[in-house]
Amino acid sequence: MAAQQPGGQPITSPYAPDFLRDDGRLDLPDGLAVLAARALDQIMAADSEWRDLWQDAAAGDVNPALDAVRGLRRVLTA
Repeated sequence: MAAQQPGGQPITSPYAPDFLRDDGRLDLPDGLAVLAARALDQIMAADSEWRDLWQDAAAGDVNPALDAVRGLRRVLTA
């Protein structure tokens, strides 16, 4: 979803489905970015087990998982 937004990072992984790696844009329903951002809000909530697990795995102040989610949310809500 974020890769399809302006400013989104293209998907370049050879493991991604071909339709996600195409240079063209997908025809996504209006409002889908808002729903995706809300889903990210849920996993970043204080009571989220996902967040707890990744926070515990962090090395000091550096947390690539939480930073990646924040970056995706920024693109989705821009």
